[in-house]
Amino acid sequence: MNLPRFDRRAVAKSIPPIVAFLALAMLFLSTIGRAQDGSPDEQSSGSVLQGGVSNDGASGGVGDVFSSGGGGDNTGGGGDVFSSGGNPDGGGPDTFSSGGNPDGGGQDTFSSGGTPDDGGPDVYNSNGGVPYAYPTPPPRFPCGPNAIENQAWGGPFASGFLSMLAPIVTQACPKMYVPRRRRAQQTRPSGPPVFIYYYINGMNTPVSKIYDRNNPDYFGNWRGSCITEHDTFKQNVLGQTVQSPDIPRPSISGSIKVGNEIDVMYPPTCNVSGKDPWGGDWYTQNCTGRNVNTAWMAKALCSLLKTPNGFRGGDAILGGSISPTDLFECVWQSSFAKSPVPFAPSGIDYTTNQEVVNKIVNSMRSIYSKELQSGSTQRHYFIVTGHSQGNFFVEGVAYKLYTSDALGQQIFQNRLALISLGSPTSYTTLPANWVASKLKHHTRKDDGINLLLVANAMLKSSNQTPLFKVPWPLEGDDAPLWNWSVDPATEFFSLNSHLIPPEVNSRAKLAATILLQPTDSLVNRYRAIYLLSYDFFLMGAAPPQGPSPYSIKNPELYSPLLNSHLVENYLCDPAATKPGVPVSNKLAKVLHPLTSPAVPPLLQQIMTDVKSLKTTLLQQSGTTLQAKNP
Repeated sequence: MNLPRFDRRAVAKSIPPIVAFLALAMLFLSTIGRAQDGSPDEQSSGSVLQGGVSNDGASGGVGDVFSSGGGGDNTGGGGDVFSSGGNPDGGGPDTFSSGGNPDGGGQDTFSSGGTPDDGGPDVYNSNGGVPYAYPTPPPRFPCGPNAIENQAWGGPFASGFLSMLAPIVTQACPKMYVPRRRRAQQTRPSGPPVFIYYYINGMNTPVSKIYDRNNPDYFGNWRGSCITEHDTFKQNVLGQTVQSPDIPRPSISGSIKVGNEIDVMYPPTCNVSGKDPWGGDWYTQNCTGRNVNTAWMAKALCSLLKTPNGFRGGDAILGGSISPTDLFECVWQSSFAKSPVPFAPSGIDYTTNQEVVNKIVNSMRSIYSKELQSGSTQRHYFIVTGHSQGNFFVEGVAYKLYTSDALGQQIFQNRLALISLGSPTSYTTLPANWVASKLKHHTRKDDGINLLLVANAMLKSSNQTPLFKVPWPLEGDDAPLWNWSVDPATEFFSLNSHLIPPEVNSRAKLAATILLQPTDSLVNRYRAIYLLSYDFFLMGAAPPQGPSPYSIKNPELYSPLLNSHLVENYLCDPAATKPGVPVSNKLAKVLHPLTSPAVPPLLQQIMTDVKSLKTTLLQQSGTTLQAKNP
């Protein structure tokens, strides 16, 4: 058995500097000179430690302090203090190690390498006699093992011997060894969990809006921009102060707090619209409204920008009601079909590459990465809210994290939740079980976004699968904005609507017969076309231009199906649409009396959903107690 030699480097690291210096000096001298006499090497030739090693012959070696290298240290060299390299070693018991083969020098204190070992039992480890095992101690030797390590490193003999050596070869040893990672954990910063909120606006919504309270057209028209929608969520849901004094404060008192968590509203993350003119605020201030700049250079620039801005915003095509670029983007994002153009992806692949998605995902990754790198126990969570077209981008954020690397997937699985308002998508690209627990959605039964359910029924592919994404099922929708005389979910957005006259079916069957198609093959398509035309008729029923000033200044708040889609009628309490305002007489068949009914607000339900999502995230990640201890 080959026994381990004493590790000089390990000892040198733990002993005082002066001792280390002397030991290294002796070892160095042993390599450049050897005493050839039979006296102990520390007294050779009358000098102290000359040579460092005694090449004892076979007839007169004596015990050496550090090492005897005699080829035949076997006739009386005596025990060596540190090591004997004699072959055979008959010089008596050695203190640390004997390398003699055979070793007949008697009992050795630490280890004998003699084979056979006939020098008697050795104290710690012998190739012959009593084999006490003693493996090499760890780097923190000789401060001694703890109770468990003691058993693995040689039992009480080893422990006692190392403890005896400790005050000799070390300046000080700690009373108890504390692993480094435990010390690091004890100093890691901690704090309550942090929830960071993002909001993404829908189509037809410019980033900002110029408000002139001195303009008679203003009339409290604070709505209609990404900034104001962002601030409405911040004020009404989070209960935090915003800069705009015009956003009405909610009449309800409540909080989304579940404990001592911190709520932070991220700066606006806007879905840029075709309603954002080229030239930005300068164009709005100098080229639109009543205060048009008459300077010749300003007039020239306004003329240059007016035509492209008219097309982008819809003024030159659709009368300004809808931005055609926004509408096209919505269709492109909603499509299940693959784009025929390789460099212009469609559907979710298009959405995940948009600037607003990348901005939010990158901020999440940065915040989460810093948390991991700092070793902090304070955890960060992310809740993203989307309204209307903004839901496509919210789904894109979640999908990008879900399909990314390990870091992104950790955020998706453990730190992310979503809120969906008036959505054109039911988030089918995400795992159904994740959606069930991490997403809350609200869509009113009379929200015009449900028109997409009818459109998809008309535009199904040949195998009857939808070509485009669809809103959430009608069965889970919220109370309608207005108290209709019919169920809006069934009558406005279902092919089973009683508003569809019987002759529609007859025409569909006749057309199928002429086209040599199965009799009922066109019935659903014909019913969908009729219902869509009826729904657009309702949306076009603008309120009368008086006697109420509300319907004059904000007609969209009193136009059916459109008003119930506006985010202010989701996030405000009371809702932005006021009761008792006269509405179009075209609604007489489905609404009575012809004034706007009282609106059931949804703000309280949305706040309750936020609390539920927070609780789910905290419980899943094990920070519930921290959150519930104020």
